[in-house]
Amino acid sequence: MRYYGFKYEGLPANYQIKNAPTYDTPYEALVAANKKWKSSSDMRLLVVIRECDSDDATASETIAFFQFTDAQSCSEFANRLCEIIWSSPDEQRWNGNATIMG
Repeated sequence: MRYYGFKYEGLPANYQIKNAPTYDTPYEALVAANKKWKSSSDMRLLVVIRECDSDDATASETIAFFQFTDAQSCSEFANRLCEIIWSSPDEQRWNGNATIMG
C-alpha cells in the first residue's frame, strides 16, 4: 500500500498521485499534507489517499477526509495514531476535531 497527502480541493477533485510523494503510513501522508499549510493558523482541510495494488495489475484507491482547527491538532491526531475512517469520494466521512464539513 502507498499513501498520498493533499490539501482538500473540494469535489469533484482530481488529486494527481502519479508524481506525488508516497508515504508508508497514512499518518506520514497526513503530516505531509498538514505541512502544505505552512505556518498558517487557519483551520485546515486535508485528504489522504490510500492506493492498494491488486493482483490483476490495477490499483484501487480509497480516501480519507480530515478537518482540523489548527496544525497542532492535526499533528496530535497523527502522533496518537487515532483511528482513520476511510470513505469514497461520494461519502466524505470526516476525521479530525473540526466540524465545519459535517
